[in-house]
Amino acid sequence: MRILCPTKHRNWYLFLKDIEHRLNDTYHRTTGFPPATLFLRVKFTISGAKIPLIDSEYAEILKRTQEETKLQLERRKRVNQGSLLTELTEGSRVYVRNFKQSDAEAGQTKKMFKKFIGPCTVLEKRGLNSYLIERPDGVRDTYHIFHIHY
Repeated sequence: MRILCPTKHRNWYLFLKDIEHRLNDTYHRTTGFPPATLFLRVKFTISGAKIPLIDSEYAEILKRTQEETKLQLERRKRVNQGSLLTELTEGSRVYVRNFKQSDAEAGQTKKMFKKFIGPCTVLEKRGLNSYLIERPDGVRDTYHIFHIHY
């Protein structure tokens, strides 16, 4: 929703039908299938029509999904075993959390703002968990590692 209505926050309800269709018809990286196929037993055509799945076809899809999910979990375990907190270097490009507040007069709500600002440049490390960062608008400020997305 942040992408569809970044400035006119009062019109968010106009996009709900389109958002619902996209969520149900988007292929997920882990399973390889859209939620509509897995939970509703239907396939969507380009025009948006629903085609019911045959039981044998649905059973095959569930089997493939379970296998792919197990593989993904194993991959994540292997990656997470060796991962430590990344040390950022000077000149690294990162995103920082957006702390903009809602504005009732302008009709803007905090929920619709972009979560991160960037890309920003790391200028130097300050302490164990904080960095001096320059935002795209030229403002320099210190951010805790928790508020930095890299």
